[in-house]
Amino acid sequence: MFNHLIILSEGGGSLPIMDPNQLGLLFWTLFIFLVTWIILGKVAFKPIGKALKSREEGIEKALKSAELAREEMSSLKSENDAILKEAKEERAAIIREAQSVKKGIIDEAKGAAQEEAAKIMQRAEEELTIKREAMMAELRNTSAQLALDIAKRVLERELEGEGKQQKYAENLANKAKLN
Repeated sequence: MFNHLIILSEGGGSLPIMDPNQLGLLFWTLFIFLVTWIILGKVAFKPIGKALKSREEGIEKALKSAELAREEMSSLKSENDAILKEAKEERAAIIREAQSVKKGIIDEAKGAAQEEAAKIMQRAEEELTIKREAMMAELRNTSAQLALDIAKRVLERELEGEGKQQKYAENLANKAKLN
């Protein structure tokens, strides 16, 4: 093989000329290179390969974990959105219920206030009626008393004498017996 190189170089080929004395050097360089390569292959390349394979597997696991995490985050986001929507609906329902309860309480309070006002007005009217009747009774009594006083004075004036009074009393007694 090396002879061909030498022959090609002498024949005007494109390869550089090699000195036949350096063939040993070439042999030993190739031999040392191959021995070093074999030793490195057994000692260094296998651990490096294992480390690279382990790293590759770790990266693949990390990518899968990241993908799972992204899917889980997407799922959680969907769940959070659903929970948020549900919470908003629940809040709206609570507000509607609170407004309904508020309206009911206000209506109830208005009704109670109107009933109380009606009762107060009725009691006031009853009290006014009672006071009016009492005043009318007092006015009648006072009028009757005043009329009696006036009648007494008129009669005393007209019946100044005892004979006239006696005759008038008998006349009243006779009328009372007839009735």
